[in-house]
Amino acid sequence: MQEINTLKDKELLDDMLTAQKHVTQNYSMFANECSTKEIRSDIMNLLKDEHEIQAELFDEMSSRGWYKVEEAEMQKIDKAKQKFMKFES
Repeated sequence: MQEINTLKDKELLDDMLTAQKHVTQNYSMFANECSTKEIRSDIMNLLKDEHEIQAELFDEMSSRGWYKVEEAEMQKIDKAKQKFMKFES
C-alpha cells in the first residue's frame, strides 16, 4: 500500500492564510484599476470580505500558537510616530 502524504492542520491553515494574502493583494490592485464607482464598490465589498476571512485564519492560527507576533518595543513605536508626525506639518 502506497503512503499518502497529507497536510496537517497547521500546514493547511498556513497555506490558506498565504492564499488569502494574495487574494486581498489582487482585489486591492483591482480596486485601484476600476473604471466605474459601481464596480469599485463591488470590488471593495469583496476586498472587505476577503480581509475578514484572512483575519479569521490569522486569529485561528494565533489562538493555536502557530502564528506568533512580536510586540513592538515602545521606543520603536515612539520613533515611528515621530517620523510620521513630520508629514502632518
